[in-house]
Amino acid sequence: MHRHSLRPSPWQRQGLTLVATLLVVSGAGWLALHYGLAGGNGELPHPAEPWLMRLHGAAAFAALFASGLMSGHHIPLAWRQAHRPRHAAQRRSGLLICASAALAVLSGYALYYLVSEALRPALGWAHAGCGTLLVGAGCWHGARRRHRPSAAPPV
Repeated sequence: MHRHSLRPSPWQRQGLTLVATLLVVSGAGWLALHYGLAGGNGELPHPAEPWLMRLHGAAAFAALFASGLMSGHHIPLAWRQAHRPRHAAQRRSGLLICASAALAVLSGYALYYLVSEALRPALGWAHAGCGTLLVGAGCWHGARRRHRPSAAPPV
């Protein structure tokens, strides 16, 4: 993060993009294989499923680290500056990112450690929904940064 800037540094943005891509590809790939959307050979579980879950878990740990980086500088600084009109619009998308990330972490933990087999499919789809919401919120947050309203046109 640049010292006096709200914007994450290029390496942080690239890291977030890489981690998000790994999470989406591994999660969506697992869903496609597990539910036969990829035209699998009918073998249950598909041989790639455990590897995709390992990749998804590793990427989740990296995402926790990345969210810690954001929590140390970007989020508190942006929150303090959100009273300014050009930053206020991003507060909603930032809050949505934080909330959906928290729900994704909690539901992922529950899937791995807490939930019975009877509840696993429903919670799994809820977890996938949280991940989808998180991706959408992240894209919305980034797009709002790039497309801030300009100053009023001269009269």
